[in-house]
Amino acid sequence: MPNAAPLRHDMWINAVIFFVALGSLLFVSKFLGADTLRAWVEAAGVWAPVAFVLAKASTIVIAPLAGSFLYPLGGASFGLTNGIALAALGDALGSSIAFFISRKFGRPLAEKFLGGESGMLAQVLAMMGTVRGFFVTRLILITAHDLLAYAAGLTKLPYLPFILIQVGISLIPTAILTGLGNSLFEGSGVTTGVLLTGMMVVGVASSLAFTLYAFMTQSPKQETPHE
Repeated sequence: MPNAAPLRHDMWINAVIFFVALGSLLFVSKFLGADTLRAWVEAAGVWAPVAFVLAKASTIVIAPLAGSFLYPLGGASFGLTNGIALAALGDALGSSIAFFISRKFGRPLAEKFLGGESGMLAQVLAMMGTVRGFFVTRLILITAHDLLAYAAGLTKLPYLPFILIQVGISLIPTAILTGLGNSLFEGSGVTTGVLLTGMMVVGVASSLAFTLYAFMTQSPKQETPHE
């Protein structure tokens, strides 16, 4: 039976990194402000958004890398609209690379890139052989961009519906987290509170859905015959 424990472990690590990064952004917002931060970003020219997109893409291609903290960072650095657009572009690029790595080189290489998440691969593949199956699985595992990108490449799912569903559904947490980063510099306390609540709702719903999904798809235990 595939072991979901490594994936849950990665989720907890990513959560810790996210809140540390969020606290750092809050600290920066109090002492620097949006104007100073974005002046630094503008001084970097085109390299700032390019670096951001590549960094976001790399967190999907190399699955153990935590990428959730990049969303609020994008909102703080580039503003709400540009932050969402750049994050979505990074997600699309990383998901496309992961998809074609799986499709070209097969499961062994995909499992190496997935690291601890590879234990869930068989369970995910059992659900997503069709466009509808991928859509449902994507909704259930809304934060598992990397796992589903590699898994989709191992199926016969065409690229176009894959990337539209993959990026389209990811816009939900992307908008919330990017808006959270932007609100630390530009929004009111009420806006930040609403976005934090939305983030927690999505996080709790995703965790519950993942737990239920893992329970429903696990293989039944084989009883050991008595001698």
